[in-house]
Amino acid sequence: MIVLRALDPNCLSMRTATRLGDKRTIDEVAADLEELGEFGEIATDEMVSISGHLFMVFHGTIAATATGDDLASRMSQSIFATRYNKLLLLWSLMAPTTAALNEIPTSGITLAGSPPIELRTALRAKK
Repeated sequence: MIVLRALDPNCLSMRTATRLGDKRTIDEVAADLEELGEFGEIATDEMVSISGHLFMVFHGTIAATATGDDLASRMSQSIFATRYNKLLLLWSLMAPTTAALNEIPTSGITLAGSPPIELRTALRAKK
């Protein structure tokens, strides 16, 4: 599953990272996202620059209930977040396992004025 959200960081009183080495701010954003309750538990975070855009990348788990189930199960999740046009755009990729998460095909995204960005490919190229 892939979910795209657009948040107004000013409305949420949320600072966002402005440079690759801004570890304190990305940790604060991770804590803010967890506090919202919609983004599950964030275990790790990192900053990457992709096609001239700064992305915060979060990895963790999120509770998910299937229709008719009484108990929630845990899904692996990766969140890609970037500031664009005064909004914080977040792509949440979720799957039952990390292996399944890595198999989710992600098509390129295009932000005005930049070439198409393949989020997962760009992240792998960094490593």
